Amino acid sequence: MRLCVIAITLVLAACSSWRDRPQADVVRQEQMVRLDRLINAVSELDSAAARVSDDSASQYVAQQAFIHARAAYKRAETLIEYFTPVTAGEMNGPAIPRMAPDEPAQIITPPDGFQVIEEMLFPQVNVKERTALSTAVRVLGGHARRAKTIAEVSSFTDTALFDAMRLELTRVMSLGLAGFDSPVAGQSAGEAAEAIAGVRLVFAPYARGLALVDLSLAQDLDERFLMAESWLREQSAETPLDQLTFLTTQGIPLARVLQESVIALGIPLPLEPRLWRATAASPFDDGAWDAWAFAPARDPRATAEVTLLGARLFNDPVLSGDGVRSCASCHNPEKGFVDQLPRNSAIGGSGVTLRNTPTLINAALQTGQFYDLRTTYLEDQVAQVIQNPHEMNGSLKDAATVVGENAWYRAAFARAFDSSSDSVVTERQIQIALASYVRSLVRLDAPFDRYMRGDTTAMNEAARRGFNTFMGKAGCGSCHFAPLFGGPLPPVFAGTDLEVIGVPDHPDTVNATIDPDVGAFSVTRMSVHQYAFKAPSLRNSAITAPYMHNGVYQTLEEVVDFYDRGGGVGIGIDLPNQTLPATPLMLTAQEKSDLISFLEALTDVAAPETLRIQ
Repeated sequence: MRLCVIAITLVLAACSSWRDRPQADVVRQEQMVRLDRLINAVSELDSAAARVSDDSASQYVAQQAFIHARAAYKRAETLIEYFTPVTAGEMNGPAIPRMAPDEPAQIITPPDGFQVIEEMLFPQVNVKERTALSTAVRVLGGHARRAKTIAEVSSFTDTALFDAMRLELTRVMSLGLAGFDSPVAGQSAGEAAEAIAGVRLVFAPYARGLALVDLSLAQDLDERFLMAESWLREQSAETPLDQLTFLTTQGIPLARVLQESVIALGIPLPLEPRLWRATAASPFDDGAWDAWAFAPARDPRATAEVTLLGARLFNDPVLSGDGVRSCASCHNPEKGFVDQLPRNSAIGGSGVTLRNTPTLINAALQTGQFYDLRTTYLEDQVAQVIQNPHEMNGSLKDAATVVGENAWYRAAFARAFDSSSDSVVTERQIQIALASYVRSLVRLDAPFDRYMRGDTTAMNEAARRGFNTFMGKAGCGSCHFAPLFGGPLPPVFAGTDLEVIGVPDHPDTVNATIDPDVGAFSVTRMSVHQYAFKAPSLRNSAITAPYMHNGVYQTLEEVVDFYDRGGGVGIGIDLPNQTLPATPLMLTAQEKSDLISFLEALTDVAAPETLRIQ
């Protein structure tokens, strides 16, 4: 007994000693070493780029120098992305111009960074762009040096470092493996292995402390790091990557053990609200998403009474100008919260609405509303829809007056908003109630979700193959990011890009003409946003036809064919600013069928009477 007490005392003393050591400072020192290696690797790439000629040997050397530099970046990426996100975007962002949102049509800087260089070097070296290549590499070197300068003065804390680690694992699972940042060179598996190795290196100074607290957990985490790296390094470039197997057997289990380690070490979780909750090990976990993350900070989280009041208003035509149309008239709960029309009739029968009716399922998990992202909050969307002359043709002021004259509503609003029974119903209260109801429409228990959480019977073989095609050859996952399969950008899921894909006005496959709707250009007035729209979530797409902002396609088969042909450019539209790659995907009939099977596995619509309040 005495020996046991002595052993426990020694362990507790060791744990106290470990907690007193500045582990975060050790991480900083080692990150400086990794950044120096990155700077040196970029310098070697600079030398190789300067020697590029028609000689195949020089071209091979340049390509290998690029691969080496990218590997060095991936080893340091965990903390570059976390502490210097702007610099990370400049180093490794998409090869598209960065625009100033307050200065229409003015380019801040032309695209630069690894992805621009990659396009010059792969699949073959473009010798004619040798000067531009050297310039791009030198700019990249400047970004790398700036990342080091900022890291030297950044505040490295235990909470921040473990938060950075969990975000990097999700970056690998949602972006890296999908080819988001290696679209041409095809180095996704190897780079993902380097990124996970980088996470392991960030964790290394904490390993001894975890072993003192829970030796079994420490061994499990170390083994999972090494297994995930090994799995990725063993992949052949000639064989399509089985991303589904990696996620379910390597990536997600690793993320969960890392989260257990955070708890075991007693490290506080980050406090700031996020769409993907800090309490969830991965965004694939049940309960990972906070439908209120994008709500206005000034408004408290709604109660069940406010949400149910919003449901009543949603189905009541009292909000429209003519007292005939309700929100549910277009967003029909029985039809997946759409109307299954290309475009609905405008109120009063004067033509049709501007755009197709999108589903409201999971709308709360989007960082912007409407196809053109013209509003951020659901509360503002409510106001715009009620006041739109083609949709509801009403006004919030009039609606508040009419609702307030109804005794039942007046009492219900008083209970929901904790006010006196004779209080005036306000416009803001109507917005809050309706937005609260929409936030209750989060549906993330599709067959895909159940499969990712361990139910291996939830998806059939075709759907499993379809996921890998979606994330791999078809390139869908580089815009419709897993696991929401929409535009919010991982790993924080806090931004949404606009995409130009060239939607036609009729379902032609040759000599098509662009739909005249200019999309986000009408909001931003930026030339690159001509015909740009947000990438909507593909969840429940199997039941929410027709598709695209104008409802031009009636079936998923037509949509897949459109992308397979290379979007608008591929069907004959002259569209210089198309962001969708115009090269045909060359999908086989089996791959197309599998893609649709996967999309069907994203269906989760609860019946109206079983709606859940989140």
